[in-house]
Amino acid sequence: MMAFMVFTDFLADPVVMMIILAVGLLGLMIELLSPGVGIAAIIGLGCFATFFGTCMHLGSASMFEVFLFIVGSILIVIEVLLPTLGILGIIGIIMVIVSIVAAIPDLNVAVLVLVGSLAITGICLWILFRFFGWKVTWNRVILRTVQSNEKGYTSSRDRKALLNQVGITLTPLRPSGFAQFGDHKEDVVSDGESIPRDVKVKVILVEGSRVVVKRAEQNED
Repeated sequence: MMAFMVFTDFLADPVVMMIILAVGLLGLMIELLSPGVGIAAIIGLGCFATFFGTCMHLGSASMFEVFLFIVGSILIVIEVLLPTLGILGIIGIIMVIVSIVAAIPDLNVAVLVLVGSLAITGICLWILFRFFGWKVTWNRVILRTVQSNEKGYTSSRDRKALLNQVGITLTPLRPSGFAQFGDHKEDVVSDGESIPRDVKVKVILVEGSRVVVKRAEQNED
């Protein structure tokens, strides 16, 4: 029993909490940004379970903070997999931050632990990028089909031929989305107007991979 109390006091040390949160954040970020690294998620979740378990044992946290953290994390994952203009992501981040800060009884210590863990996580990610050549699989962050000619996409060089062509929107443009031009599906952006699905649009500008469209006139085909 005495050994358990000593271990709990050790985990409650602000520096130890900072490291636990940093490892937890790093593990979850690696899992989100790189497919197939399940061990990173397990380590990350284990660290957060240790953090909240310690705080609950000390009486500074309850299931409410755990609930906030879980819901916030789910919202962040939804934002990563199904982008919603950042709304769910922002709400999720706020909920996670509030849950961590609320779980630590001293506000000053809580802010120090949170800022320190974020700094450690950022430094570790930079080291992974800079010295270990870690590559982010961005299609985990922005879900989209591989843009190959076999699937109806065209290269940026081919896109120049799209200028003045008329197509049909496949998704709403707010302002970005997809439109069909003949047999090709293109990632396009409107000229600022929100355009619904199944509306004729005309390409007015092509800059590299950026294709700008506007509503087509009724007599344009």
